[in-house]
Amino acid sequence: MNKRHYVYRITNTKLNKHYYGTRTTGISPCKDLGIKYYSSSSDTQFREDQKNNPQHYKYTIVSEFDSREAAMRLEIKLHDKFDVGINESFYNIVKQTSTGFDNSGNKHSQEHKDFMRDITSKRQCGETNSFYGKKHTEEWKQHQSSIKLGKKLQIVECPHCKKTGGIAAMKQHHFDNCGKNHWVKKRSEIVECPHCKKTGGAAGMWGHHFDNCKMKLS
Repeated sequence: MNKRHYVYRITNTKLNKHYYGTRTTGISPCKDLGIKYYSSSSDTQFREDQKNNPQHYKYTIVSEFDSREAAMRLEIKLHDKFDVGINESFYNIVKQTSTGFDNSGNKHSQEHKDFMRDITSKRQCGETNSFYGKKHTEEWKQHQSSIKLGKKLQIVECPHCKKTGGIAAMKQHHFDNCGKNHWVKKRSEIVECPHCKKTGGAAGMWGHHFDNCKMKLS
């Protein structure tokens, strides 16, 4: 069976957010991407949303190659061009490099660094062993719980109305649902197109900008 190697781009047309990746498959890429394959992203919510809301996503086969190495070289160039590791317009959280993934754009909190330093110190002193076959300590569980709570309380901004708030509530009432609410309730509100930065009344802007803007990345 001949292997097919290709570089792809997945675009969330609602959030104007993208993902670049490389894929090797035994079938035609156009029958694979968005049908059987939804990226190698570790973000399960991103992958599940593609399956549940396919109308919100656009799939592009950037290029096909005879070898995976050639495909990865293009992926590396694209990751560097858009600096996907720290670019909020991309789902990628790390950049592909010739030797692996680059985590330079991701910074751990001081609390996390102190916690891991303490764990490492205990291991070096022989106070801890492998977790294989053992349960996590209460200290570890509390640490993980605090990380999850921090993510829930993370303050984010809606790309449509620019309102900020906790990520849980914002996902429920804004982002994909924002256009529906503001179209009905705030037609006269002045908004800014995230693509061309033009401002105007919401009624006219939603018709000619945002998803329909000529400056939007296809």
